[in-house]
Amino acid sequence: MTDTLRANRNLLRLVQGVLAGRKDLDGRGKTLFSADEDAVVLREEIIRRKDEIDTITGHIPFGVHRLLERPCHYFTLLREPMARAQSQFAHALRRPDDSVLGGIVKSCDGDIVKSIEEQTALQFMNDQTRMIIGSDKIQLTESDLELAKSLLIERYAVFGTLEALDESLRRIVSRLGWQHIDFQHLNAAPEADVRQQFSSRENAILTEANQLDLKLYAWVQQRLSGVPRC
Repeated sequence: MTDTLRANRNLLRLVQGVLAGRKDLDGRGKTLFSADEDAVVLREEIIRRKDEIDTITGHIPFGVHRLLERPCHYFTLLREPMARAQSQFAHALRRPDDSVLGGIVKSCDGDIVKSIEEQTALQFMNDQTRMIIGSDKIQLTESDLELAKSLLIERYAVFGTLEALDESLRRIVSRLGWQHIDFQHLNAAPEADVRQQFSSRENAILTEANQLDLKLYAWVQQRLSGVPRC
């Protein structure tokens, strides 16, 4: 959605942050309200600029509304969970020094099974459900899945999927009253090339670790199948 946001920069002031998929200092899932320095800095920046912010973008878990004294509308795009986990792992493996996840993967000797079993990388463990509900839990349950569904309906102005990116972005700009623009896909690696890097055992463990995300993604697809195209 970068191009969409860039086209609206004359209307938007952006605060950016990336908190998802990590553990905090207490060993729980990192949220906007964790005690870690990056969460504190982002929280303080949002509060300091709360009267001028139009849009906050980034991998930030649900909960920003608790810092604002005005209505807050969320939007999100889900990605097919297996493709998301495989792509993130492959990228971290190729460029281990470019991100926190890269460092985690490197510390696990490039073994995705080890990172899941040791619960070091939450990106590979139902992290989309975790982000949508803003939870700090490591192990999520079916009740968390049901909460995610409820929040998507009640608190998210728009939700879509990355696999239907064009239509999802059109729905976002229409719902939020932004300028309609043409956009293009960038930095998209061929999914077939990524998938073939994983063994059947690795895929089986990834599937088991993302059961809630898989159920949520299927539910979102079913909900969107009945939504008129923009």
